[in-house]
Amino acid sequence: MRALLLFLFIGFVTIVKSQDPIMAQFQFQKLELNPAYGGHSGTGMFHLSSATRTSFYPVRGPFNFSTFALDFSPCLQSNLGILGTGVLINRETQGDGYYTKIRVGLNLAYTIKTSKFSSLSFGVRPGIIQQSINWDEFTFSDQLDPLNGISRPSFNHGAVLDLSTSKDFDIGIKYNIYKDKKPKTMIGLSVFNLIQSKIGLFSEYTLKRRFSLHGSIMVNKNKQYIHKSNFRLDAQGDNRFIGLNQEFMFKKQLGFAGGFSIPFSRTISNDINLYFVSFASYYQFNPSFQMYVSYENNIGGRTIKGKTSSFEIGIIIGTIGSLCGNSLKEAFDFNNNHIISKPLSCPDFEGRGKIESF
Repeated sequence: MRALLLFLFIGFVTIVKSQDPIMAQFQFQKLELNPAYGGHSGTGMFHLSSATRTSFYPVRGPFNFSTFALDFSPCLQSNLGILGTGVLINRETQGDGYYTKIRVGLNLAYTIKTSKFSSLSFGVRPGIIQQSINWDEFTFSDQLDPLNGISRPSFNHGAVLDLSTSKDFDIGIKYNIYKDKKPKTMIGLSVFNLIQSKIGLFSEYTLKRRFSLHGSIMVNKNKQYIHKSNFRLDAQGDNRFIGLNQEFMFKKQLGFAGGFSIPFSRTISNDINLYFVSFASYYQFNPSFQMYVSYENNIGGRTIKGKTSSFEIGIIIGTIGSLCGNSLKEAFDFNNNHIISKPLSCPDFEGRGKIESF
């Protein structure tokens, strides 16, 4: 029974096949969270973010997930809004690299002013997904000898590497509200795996759609102290995920984040009762460079309580100024340090490129 529960747990939490990975500190990897974030740093500025997550379980592993995102708002705009573009690449490996899944997507986004105190962003991300398994790493039953152990090659030996490629498509929307000329509230909705392509190796399966409702609220902000609350609700097939993270930043440099998340499924929640806590620390070395580390552990689960550890490390980099020159209008800059007087107006460039809050 314990082995069965562990198998079900791994199938859900480690994203075996149809389940997408979810970062504990999801608020830092914005393009991973929502395609509508493309180009959000401002016209003429690059924004790079990258993170890697390693999880250790009481079975053979480890399980790794890495993501890289680069977005840019080109020197083109209209009287209505700002265009953003970018690329997202992530890689997932499971079971000592036996199973690998790579996603590559081209991100396109557009932000418009909806009122004096709000803006609306749309994003799409077409791409591809490739899976691979190195069968040469496995031991098959026809290789086993009762006396000598593994002593002969398998009839599967010829199929060393199996590849499967399919199309992928994600969409997203987010809405920002400002107060006192600063970002106050964001709420977004993303839909991943919109095509639901058939992908498979040993056997075919459908990569199910994933819906993500997420948001951020600036609870308190002054010169010495910033408190922001982030939430996320995800649904993919029968699986659900609820996450709540609290961020605290002091003197706009040193920050801490505490998180609580619950993954659950209608098929296993009564037996496993999982919930996780995470803790992160981050430091903003300068207005355009931030680094964070995070640790997560399960404090629930009848058979595996305290046995699953996950580590994350990530960076966020933004260009200090615009590459377009001062002649272009200001974009919708969502910096927590930058005053938004009038979107698409022409303020100075002081403070641009700082790590954004939303």
